[in-house]
Amino acid sequence: MSTGYILGINGWFDRSHDASACIVKNGKVLAMAEEERFIRKKHAYDKTPVNSVLWCLYHLGLTLDDIEKVAVGWDYKKLYWLAKINEPRLDNLADVFFPKKYFEYNKTPRIYLVPHHLAHAASTFFLSGFSESSILIIDGQGENVSTTFAIGSGKSIKILWSLPVEYSLGYFYEAVSDFIGFRLNEAGKTMGLAPYGNSVKYNLPQIKITNNGFDIDLEIEKNNSSFDQQQAIISAWQNSFKKILGCSKNRIDFVFRNIYGDITKSISLNQEYKNFAASAQFTLESILQHCVKVLIKKTSIRNLCLAGGVALNCS
Repeated sequence: MSTGYILGINGWFDRSHDASACIVKNGKVLAMAEEERFIRKKHAYDKTPVNSVLWCLYHLGLTLDDIEKVAVGWDYKKLYWLAKINEPRLDNLADVFFPKKYFEYNKTPRIYLVPHHLAHAASTFFLSGFSESSILIIDGQGENVSTTFAIGSGKSIKILWSLPVEYSLGYFYEAVSDFIGFRLNEAGKTMGLAPYGNSVKYNLPQIKITNNGFDIDLEIEKNNSSFDQQQAIISAWQNSFKKILGCSKNRIDFVFRNIYGDITKSISLNQEYKNFAASAQFTLESILQHCVKVLIKKTSIRNLCLAGGVALNCS
């Protein structure tokens, strides 16, 4: 018997952030929750959304047996296969997402692993109100891609082409942020710093525009122990930044705050780091503007949908 309830989940036990869940029926979101609200740890890193799913089910008076389909916004099987990593937990995803310790169900939910950039594309196009649109996805990393050019029409999305993880603009910007002295996921601070610098102070010749979008010329030592190439790519960029700026990564000091009774990070942001932030921001914006032009030239559709972490960039 079809119930029409679809459970969407995000979150994994390794290299994930912002675990969450929602329940949809007939295209309408009925319940949604973020795992960080329950476990009180911001971004809920490396967690599956157990509490979020339980809350959504409870809120609607449902059990897992009422769920017709489960959609996950990553193709984890492809991720591990590409990295040649054996992960036995992939053999029973229901046990990963719905451990019997917390869930009772008589039938195993049908789980669909949706390619990450397709999930991003759906999130922006199907909520846009457009009947057709060009779609650009830019983030740190999908399964084995980092930028995707697509087209949406009616109820369908077609991937036109993608660029590999080695060309990740998300990891490029994370590398810039880390070099300046900010922490993981503090790219917003780099965006805030950029307006205080000279945007043409530093040239970043590794990124070159092409008819297909752009190329990035970096020497990357791949990490064969992880499906996520974030650290390898960031390290490659930082080696390049040292040559461009003629200095090493910004020094981070730690200071004790009497009023709070804790230790916090302290960094000195001189004008050179402000100029570097501005130059990186200018480079990113220039590349994205070019990508939009390339995409629209290909599709002849001026409606534009953006998604992915880098699509959140503004300065």
